[in-house]
Amino acid sequence: MLAEACFGPGWPETQGSTVHDYLKRITGQLAKEACGRLLLPPTAKEWGGEAKNYTELLREAGVYDGIPLLADSPFSCGVRGYKLEFPEAPISGYPPQLWQSYRDLQVRTYYNSGPYKSGQILTLPGLDAFETFDEETLRAFTQAVFHSLEAIS
Repeated sequence: MLAEACFGPGWPETQGSTVHDYLKRITGQLAKEACGRLLLPPTAKEWGGEAKNYTELLREAGVYDGIPLLADSPFSCGVRGYKLEFPEAPISGYPPQLWQSYRDLQVRTYYNSGPYKSGQILTLPGLDAFETFDEETLRAFTQAVFHSLEAIS
């Protein structure tokens, strides 16, 4: 589906190379999934010829220009009083400290009983390993995120 695809390296006037440079530096399932969403370069034989002229058409068809936000599986949470209680263990893609901050939010509900199921929570590939990034990976991450923000503005 084009709406889940992202420009990869070689696509003119896109962030594809910046995103690819970051994704190739990280590991894990979300990184693998994100790499799988990158379009092949416009010179790849699978395009059947030079495809760089299709950049705008692909963009209009929904191909994302930036680092993809990925959804984790929905999870269940309980209710105590009027406060939602999220699982203690972080969901994949989130560092423990960030997940704890998320859990500590005083999310209130006006329903007073029964389990709740979250919708999708989006995360950036590699965010769960952010604290272990070396200088080059941190630079690549920062460039990918800022260029992605530029692409949506």
